Amino acid sequence: MAVRPSDQRNPTLIDADSVKDIFGKPPGWMLYWGNTLVFLVIGLLLALAMLIRYPDEVTTPIQLTTSKPPVFSVAPIDETITAIAVADGQEVEVGAILVQLRSTAQLDAMNQLDSLLTTLDGLSSPADILRINLPERLAIGDWRMEYATLLNYATELRYWLNRSSSGRQLSRIDQQLQQAQATGAALDQQQKTLQEELAIAENNYQQYQQLQERGAASPLEVDDAQAAYLRSRRLLEQQDQLTLRNQMDAEQLELEKLRLTESLSDQVTEQWLGLRRQVRTLRQGLANWQETYLIRAELAGQVVLPYPLTVGQYVEAGTPLVGIVVESENNQVIAEGQIAAASLGKITLGASAHIQLSAYPYREFGQLPATVSHIAPAPTPVYGATAEQGTVLYRITLELPQGLRTTYDRDITFRQLLDGQAFILSEDRSFLGRLLDRFRDLRERRL
Repeated sequence: MAVRPSDQRNPTLIDADSVKDIFGKPPGWMLYWGNTLVFLVIGLLLALAMLIRYPDEVTTPIQLTTSKPPVFSVAPIDETITAIAVADGQEVEVGAILVQLRSTAQLDAMNQLDSLLTTLDGLSSPADILRINLPERLAIGDWRMEYATLLNYATELRYWLNRSSSGRQLSRIDQQLQQAQATGAALDQQQKTLQEELAIAENNYQQYQQLQERGAASPLEVDDAQAAYLRSRRLLEQQDQLTLRNQMDAEQLELEKLRLTESLSDQVTEQWLGLRRQVRTLRQGLANWQETYLIRAELAGQVVLPYPLTVGQYVEAGTPLVGIVVESENNQVIAEGQIAAASLGKITLGASAHIQLSAYPYREFGQLPATVSHIAPAPTPVYGATAEQGTVLYRITLELPQGLRTTYDRDITFRQLLDGQAFILSEDRSFLGRLLDRFRDLRERRL
């Protein structure tokens, strides 16, 4: 029996129902929008990476100080402290003695020697030594032999002056010069008094003249006032003549003294020159002793002791002993520190920072706002192990715009050299830029 074509099955249509189920059902939204969503999420992430910006933070140790920092005087030698003349916070003037180190010489004796040398420096002629009394002994330690030589010169000079007639005449002339100086001082004082009396008499005379013009004074009263004025003027003129005569007498005595000095014997001249030379030697020795054993204030200000000092304490050369802080309206509080050269590229002038002080925990007291005001153009010299490691440090200064008021509105009490940490913020950079820098760095390393 022949098979009808309608009864024959097409192999391609065997599973028509299942195929219809597949192609007849529309695809879900994920198939249509999946790629779009992926691109949108990536775009959103990129946008966020570009918008999110934050700075790098460079940390460095700092110390609080002032724009005019303390000037510390250091021990010039290894020695023991024998006297402390100042206290912490005391006001001192330039040249004031701060600390004295142990020496074979006594301070009082060295001060007496200083006064004697000043007097001897003022001598103008050999005969002036006759009116100077030099003490036989001074407790000046290692300089006793030099002082003994000075005494010998003075003794020999007196001996030759007393043997010389010119020397005796010079002695008398010196006495006359002293009297002339005393007379001149008295005349000057009298002259000032007469000038005041003359001014009063002149003013009185002028007032009587004005009163006479208004008819309030008689001619007799005007004449009396005029006579008093003329009398005062005459007395002042006489005083001027006396003063001039005294000055001329003193000049004559000086000329006579000069003539007699030139006629002195060679022995007197030799001792005189030796005395002057010995004075210079002792003056230099005194200056060296003061620089070595006396610590003086180099400027006026307030004393700052970096640590307690006690009498009998041994100090090494170069040890800071006493600091001086200059009190000034322009002496502002600043923070100073050092920063490694590797971090310089991230810091610019005016960069913001915040400071956390060790003595004031920031969680309780807050932080001090600061800005970078100065970066040293040259590195700070370093020595020792740090230098061997090749570390290069630059000094950095930070200003405090709000002074010592923290972010918690609390005032910090200033103390020199308070230490802490400064967190310096660099320029804001996007997260995307930082990520691209990483990729760029990886690519360069592979190449």
